[in-house]
Amino acid sequence: MSPNEFPYRKLPGDFRGFFRRNTLWLGADHLLQVDSTRFSETYKRFYLRDIQTIIIRKTPRFVLPYYWLVLAVVAALIGLLFKLDSRRILFWPATIVLAAEAVYLYAASMFQSCTCHLFTRVSKVELRSLFRLRPARQFADLIAPRIAGVQGGMPEGWVERTTTLAELFTAADRNPDAPVDVLPTGTFSWLTVFVFVFVLIDAGLTWLQLRNPSSRSFSTPNVINMIALAVCATLAIVRLSRQKGSQALRALVLGGLIVVAAVTYGVVLFQSIAQQLHPETVRDYLSYPLGICEIAGDIAVAIPGLVLAFRQPQSPPKPTSLFDTGAPPA
Repeated sequence: MSPNEFPYRKLPGDFRGFFRRNTLWLGADHLLQVDSTRFSETYKRFYLRDIQTIIIRKTPRFVLPYYWLVLAVVAALIGLLFKLDSRRILFWPATIVLAAEAVYLYAASMFQSCTCHLFTRVSKVELRSLFRLRPARQFADLIAPRIAGVQGGMPEGWVERTTTLAELFTAADRNPDAPVDVLPTGTFSWLTVFVFVFVLIDAGLTWLQLRNPSSRSFSTPNVINMIALAVCATLAIVRLSRQKGSQALRALVLGGLIVVAAVTYGVVLFQSIAQQLHPETVRDYLSYPLGICEIAGDIAVAIPGLVLAFRQPQSPPKPTSLFDTGAPPA
């Protein structure tokens, strides 16, 4: 290697916050993690011969790099400034960019996020730059051959030479009829019930708005209900994603959130267009059909969701002491 050649290769994954940045670099015989702030840098070196395990676990994570936040602020400011202007040239493009960014970040955080840990003989370190599944898999594909090249392949029969026969038997081998579950079984939670109650409240508020279109007294309750729905739905999806047999219930929770958000955004969008074209006629023709669609969608999601939520089994009570196993007295 020439003296002017940079000895490190940038690896996939890069978290950039306002005050912190995490990156990974591959050297000749080691992996370098760089944690930099505005004032200092911290380096951690992991030699390839010492790395034992790299674990990538898919899990919902809400990580917001600074450039997404800057884009959201710029789009919101442009939309606000051009909304005050009579021409509104960039109002709708800025609004569409802001909505698309919100949908992407929510979907990526819920379904394409992960945590990545690296294990050596003496340490366990989280690789904070790998918070999305795609760069984490790219990192594993790049680093695994290098580790295998340094450490070599495992000798044939190494499992039998390092364990006893009793240790080789898994739970499934000892009892084939008993299923082995990685995730715990889903249990009843009032949080999921609250989600569908908020969806039904949204349907009721929409019906009241259709009955009294000139009244503005429902705006504040509608905003409060949407915020409560978004918070509860996010927590419920995270909880259900970590349980077994909750796919249908999780889909209904996500469907309720999408119905309320999409229809509400559509109503605001069409009403803004109507004010520029024909404020009276277009608004009257669009408000009622969109409101009926929102009510129908809310009911179609909330009723099956409540049925499934109440059919979830109750969680067993925790023992009050080490000697209380929950068994009935003799």
